[in-house]
Amino acid sequence: MALYFACQLDSHNNEDGAVYVFSPVSDISPDLDEVGLRQVSAVSGFTPKPVDRRMLMQSSCFTYHPHPEKPIDTEDGMIFLFLTVPSKSKANFIQDLSLIGINRKTLFPDLEGLSYFLNYQAPH
Repeated sequence: MALYFACQLDSHNNEDGAVYVFSPVSDISPDLDEVGLRQVSAVSGFTPKPVDRRMLMQSSCFTYHPHPEKPIDTEDGMIFLFLTVPSKSKANFIQDLSLIGINRKTLFPDLEGLSYFLNYQAPH
């Protein structure tokens, strides 16, 4: 899904997109309170309980950075990749992703997402 957002054709069409991929060392429980959160010392993954359909359909996952001013250090045990999406390839990626069910209609399961998808599919 990150690739879809890196390729969105609404804005920055002439700029390369990017996807950052990394595997955090630990995961934070959705039930952790503020006091427990202060005990987290490394960049960690966080999968919240979905509060709306978009979060559910996008399999929302976030990261928690206890020291956001500090650059991510791969020596902390994280696997880190950086992928560039050339601007000229964005439209092809969007088409290919739609073929496997990753598109505006599935990621934004509301009237806006459906309308956008139908307009995109319509012949120009």
